[in-house]
Amino acid sequence: MTALRCILSGSQTGAWHMAADDFLLRCRGSSGPVLRFYAWDPACVSLGFHQKADCLDMERIRGDKKDIVRRPTGGRAVLHDGEVTYAVVVPLEEEKPRSLADIYEWINRGLAAGLQKLGVPAELQKRSPDFRAHYRNALSASCFSAAARYEIMVHGKKLVGSAQRKLGDAVLQHGSILLGDGHLALADYLASPEEEKARFREAIRERTTSVSGCLGRDVTWGQAVESLRQGFEQSLGVHLVDDEFTEEENTLIHGNEKQFAVFSSGQLQ
Repeated sequence: MTALRCILSGSQTGAWHMAADDFLLRCRGSSGPVLRFYAWDPACVSLGFHQKADCLDMERIRGDKKDIVRRPTGGRAVLHDGEVTYAVVVPLEEEKPRSLADIYEWINRGLAAGLQKLGVPAELQKRSPDFRAHYRNALSASCFSAAARYEIMVHGKKLVGSAQRKLGDAVLQHGSILLGDGHLALADYLASPEEEKARFREAIRERTTSVSGCLGRDVTWGQAVESLRQGFEQSLGVHLVDDEFTEEENTLIHGNEKQFAVFSSGQLQ
């Protein structure tokens, strides 16, 4: 049975979380595979590694005291507000070569199993969309505007948005598991006319769902994380070992926060 180091980081700033994910990736899984769950405080817009920040309304973001960070992974913008965020770092074993798609499916099977334990009828997307055509559309500013193969869906709507990055002999995959509708407010922070924002919000509403929307009741962060942990262990045959970052690791993570901060409503130390 594979052991995964499991870290529950709770609420931190977006810059800290991105620095933590990057740190785990650059360690190349030296302590073995790692599974981490976290939340964002304050609510934060994250941009894909190559995405330009000029798609955002900076005046509105400053006024509402939201943060902006750049993820170490690719993809499009996400507003992190009312979600469980997960991160998995997997070392690539030379004797067992696996493709990025295989890792993506493996992780998402564990997430889907955890969501099913909550009562959410989650399943994996079987087909890939035409991303070249999609990214010519204005809706492509959002990570939740299209679903890739093996992403988690409920009745044709996207529930989890994920991204990957391979560095050396390890892979980072992290993503948002929507508990509520907070992600829809991303439309408010786009540098677009109001009519276009309204169309964007409605289109994303039609293409996404949430845990609370599926179940007709609220689910707390802690409840969701416990089910996700059980889903990983039972469906993937792994053993989660509860752990936390060491003092040395925390110091290294804190030292790299500014690398990922695009805008901070507070003051990075």
